[in-house]
Amino acid sequence: MKNRFYYGRPVIFVLGYLYIFFHKCINRMNNCYYYTILDSRATHHLVLRGRINCIAPKNVHIGNYCIINDKVIMHARGGITLWDHVTISTGAKIISRGYKTNNWREECASNKSDKNHFESEIYLGDHTWVGGCRNNLTGRQNHG
Repeated sequence: MKNRFYYGRPVIFVLGYLYIFFHKCINRMNNCYYYTILDSRATHHLVLRGRINCIAPKNVHIGNYCIINDKVIMHARGGITLWDHVTISTGAKIISRGYKTNNWREECASNKSDKNHFESEIYLGDHTWVGGCRNNLTGRQNHG
């Protein structure tokens, strides 16, 4: 006597493979979009290794010979400038938006639901290397 669930297993496997296939296609299209936006803004030789996530990619300015590795998150609403020979390692987060913290206690005590955000440009100077899983926040100037 055959197992009554035998005929359903191939269908589940096929659906799983289709899900993985479409997921990979969407990720590749997403990476191609970022590559075309960021590469058109680069002056010479931009290398994108793996998938990145970039909010407002038109605010990213890229110099010569920059490398951006896999799983990098760039929030560029305030602007991000990469000068020459900048390397951003796997898992780094560069966020150009944050909270104003000069009167943080008063805002928390008043129970305001919306904290004051501000946006400030981040500059990564010549020969800078941003290490893996590093967070760069607003208003920073890093030089190699």
